[in-house]
Amino acid sequence: MKHLLLISLIWAASVLTATAQLRPVGEPVLLYDDITLSLQNPIPSPDSRTIALTGSNFSGIWLMDANGDNLRQITDENHIGFGFKWSADASTIIARSTQRENQRRSYAIKSFDLISNESTYLTEYQAHMPTVPFFEANQQNVMVATSEEVQTISFQLSRALPSEVNLRPTAHANGNKLFFSSPTSSTLAEFTPFGSDVSYLNASASPDGSKIAFEVYGGNLHILEIESGTLTDLGPGYKPTWSPDSQYISFTRNTDDGYVFTSGEIVAASADGLDSVVLFSSENTIPGNPHWDFNQNRIYFDYIDSGSILYIDVATE
Repeated sequence: MKHLLLISLIWAASVLTATAQLRPVGEPVLLYDDITLSLQNPIPSPDSRTIALTGSNFSGIWLMDANGDNLRQITDENHIGFGFKWSADASTIIARSTQRENQRRSYAIKSFDLISNESTYLTEYQAHMPTVPFFEANQQNVMVATSEEVQTISFQLSRALPSEVNLRPTAHANGNKLFFSSPTSSTLAEFTPFGSDVSYLNASASPDGSKIAFEVYGGNLHILEIESGTLTDLGPGYKPTWSPDSQYISFTRNTDDGYVFTSGEIVAASADGLDSVVLFSSENTIPGNPHWDFNQNRIYFDYIDSGSILYIDVATE
């Protein structure tokens, strides 16, 4: 009887391990390709219907349907595509607008209403804005958080949030702090997991609100368990993006010769860091800027400096 129980436990563990393993479904699918536009950084909308992109040097913001059709530009401003964000209902994009006058730059936060096709300045232009904006998780404010201060900008979507919209936590890294906003709290939490002498980049909150993935400037990719403070080191990795169920994180891992990238991978790892799999690798065209779709196991990405936009589907087995 004990022998049968042991076999059952081993079988159950093997099933759990198998179901937790990710694998790519076929080869990447080319969605759009135009070197003249040099589109990059494809970010799917929260409703999975639209993809937002920017151009070379983060100039302009474009939208296309999720199948790659109906490409249209919502702004041609220089540098505005760096760090833009979707609203939870996919009706609005916020971004940092840059203005140059007499060799001096100034910055303002701008919103683009995709329903009315109108844009609005949320702030006046100011001389110092070293970071990009992000939505408070409850969508009632836009935040501009630096390591010195947090600027809160009152914001109201052009329509009430539909009841079925799933509000997700948000995270932001700037300077020596990580910032975290939860839909259930009006307080913006701050973290310094490696102390105030370390700089953090590309923070991403897991959809269930339990973890933050982030890069250490000049170092590795890490996952912070918010409640316990536990840190998991995933080694070299860039641009972390979470699966919809918060069980996995995907990122790029590139190698270079000191001057240019020579190869690149899209990697997926379990949130505990125990398992990982290379979903795609290439030595000819270097993958970058992965973004996991909010509602399905599909990761959008680009080929760096090529204007090619792709996606790869993944499955568990």
